[in-house]
Amino acid sequence: MQRRLFLSNILVALLVLTGCIESRSGDGVRSAPTSDRQAKELLRVENFDIDATPEGKLIVNTIIVNEGRNSRMGKLVIVVKVEGEIEQKTEIIEVKSNEKIETATVFEISLEEFEEEGELEMSIE
Repeated sequence: MQRRLFLSNILVALLVLTGCIESRSGDGVRSAPTSDRQAKELLRVENFDIDATPEGKLIVNTIIVNEGRNSRMGKLVIVVKVEGEIEQKTEIIEVKSNEKIETATVFEISLEEFEEEGELEMSIE
């Protein structure tokens, strides 16, 4: 009886160890708390609005904030879609620690066209 209990305990221990080993061999190295991904998350769009140039072109005004302790660089990507037409603008930005910057991005699409059927996507890479 003790032999069966001993063998069942060894079997359970092997199954647990196998599960631990398999879970440790993930697809990649886990990120440290100060990874680039988390650093990029500290750089974010706080607010935005749309406006028009005197010629009627769409302007996307953004306020980008850095909530980190270090200066951060990123790429602001804004995509505007109107009736199947896509226009994308990118801008390299640098924001000092705990500061905000404002950007104004002008598109060829008119504000009027955008207000009728436009879509806006924005991200920081």
